Amino acid sequence: MDQIDVPIQFTLPADLDWDTESKQVAALVQSWSTAKAERRPGPVSSWFPAPPNTPPSAVTRDLVVWAKVPAAAPDHAALPRILVTRHSEVCGQLVLVIRPDNPWQRLAATATPPSVDGLVALADMPADLVVYVAAPTPDALAALVCHRSTGEIQSSWHQAQATKALGRLASDPSKYAALAKTLHVHRLTAELDLHVDTSRADLTLIGLQYNTVAYRPVPEHEVAQFSAVFGLRSMPWTTFDSIDAAWSEFCVRGAPETGTCPVILRTPKTTYQSAWTVVHGMYAAWRAIVAREHLTRSRFPRAHADHWLVRAFRAWFNESAPASATDLATLVAAFLASIDMAPSDLPTAAAGADRTVLIPVAVPGSGKTTLARALTQLAPSSIAVIQNDLVGPRSRRGGSFSASVTASLAQFPIVFADRNNHLRDQRITLAQDVRTVYPAARMLYLVWPVARADRDRIVRALTARITRRGESHPTLSSKRVGPRLGSIVANFVNSRDEVDRAEIGEVATGIDWDALGVEKRVGAAAVFCDVFAAPERNLMAAWRGIVRYADAARGWDDDGEMTENEAKEVVAWVMQWEEHLAEQERVAAAAGGS
Repeated sequence: MDQIDVPIQFTLPADLDWDTESKQVAALVQSWSTAKAERRPGPVSSWFPAPPNTPPSAVTRDLVVWAKVPAAAPDHAALPRILVTRHSEVCGQLVLVIRPDNPWQRLAATATPPSVDGLVALADMPADLVVYVAAPTPDALAALVCHRSTGEIQSSWHQAQATKALGRLASDPSKYAALAKTLHVHRLTAELDLHVDTSRADLTLIGLQYNTVAYRPVPEHEVAQFSAVFGLRSMPWTTFDSIDAAWSEFCVRGAPETGTCPVILRTPKTTYQSAWTVVHGMYAAWRAIVAREHLTRSRFPRAHADHWLVRAFRAWFNESAPASATDLATLVAAFLASIDMAPSDLPTAAAGADRTVLIPVAVPGSGKTTLARALTQLAPSSIAVIQNDLVGPRSRRGGSFSASVTASLAQFPIVFADRNNHLRDQRITLAQDVRTVYPAARMLYLVWPVARADRDRIVRALTARITRRGESHPTLSSKRVGPRLGSIVANFVNSRDEVDRAEIGEVATGIDWDALGVEKRVGAAAVFCDVFAAPERNLMAAWRGIVRYADAARGWDDDGEMTENEAKEVVAWVMQWEEHLAEQERVAAAAGGS
């Protein structure tokens, strides 16, 4: 190739015949035109108006659909792998040859990786959008934005954001023209990650590929040179000596920690596609075990690092340290045996149907914290309490509280969310945050109803109750709030959003969870307590609801339901403990004052 004035010179692969490549693409375009004229249905791509049939042959078997688009507006649907070139035989239009979804997305989970020689490189790719950039002429760039998983073309707004980001990549505007010339001369397509937030769009270089019919990546060291010359931020790479090392270190130990999707993009051997296939298949299958598949369109839904299965799997793997990349079925079977879980129970545990969050809907003084302490006294190894005042700085959406509740579900099957939760938005946000990790987690509302006609009477009763407790109330002691106590309680009561049927499907005393099934699952169930009832009465009602609703509580009442005397004993112990804590605070305050 003649030396042309471009910022960087690549060594083109010696085995490429560019004339042959051009003829093959032209033949595909001609075949597409014929298929379109005959209106034959295409084999793939439901979002493509009329995808053509591509003749199966040695040359075209890895091509599914391609399209002609004007060079000035490449905005038609596409799949992830594209080839951009220009052919005078096709009326001077830009031709996009679009490759199908990579075969690892259909790989069986039981595949075992073959031996792979040479280095294996993986990139961490958290973004959902990928941009393919090529130069149909020496002075013009064409950019195409696709969704990484589905391959769907993105909106014109995303196209515009990608174009603006390309213009910002270099402080010297002349580098934009140099980028076009470099891509055109070397017949390259650049693959970039597109991250868009409210203020700007940023691009990160993933790699380069030659404009050939079969996928041909540019060597990693030349990609690094390209990135440095044009001031592009490069995708972070991790390089391993073998596929076994990559699987062990990144896919098992690293991926659940970061929650991002690894991509094998480089090996010096032609077997890289097989290696890519196996690792993606195994990793995707593991993520699917603990993912909320029915809540996302992503083909690689993320396995949240807080999920108890992820924590347990990572700890087990690090301790057992499998010597090589065993097939996923064997790996998971060994893990399940280590935690005494039957394979048939795995889907339920992965979705979180065995986790329950108790959400009190209360006001100050109603007795929710006393109830929480009584429940933990009854089942200390199964029920945890997260108190809103003890989780650190608060955010507008209750992020710290939600995160603490979710994290506790990794250690306890039932968590009491000790907050008033008197606003509907608070309850919905908490449930949504929990279901980000455990999509089938059960929500049990413990509701102290506040009738509009009873508000004044309830405010007086609760204010008097808190006053009688003196300093033992965790947040509203007379010393802390003084004469403002009544107005604080009234504010909670008057601003409260009552629980309605949009939030719950059944009261817990009548629900048959197993009969409902996953598709018919209600958003939550509810148990109703009473502001004016004795604490032991509310404890008995809550306990009955938990036993009938929470998966982890099955069998708790095999010896009979809780009696009122049993409930009184537990409540009496809790109140003594609360008084003990208040006395400790008084002693500490007196010591500090002296």
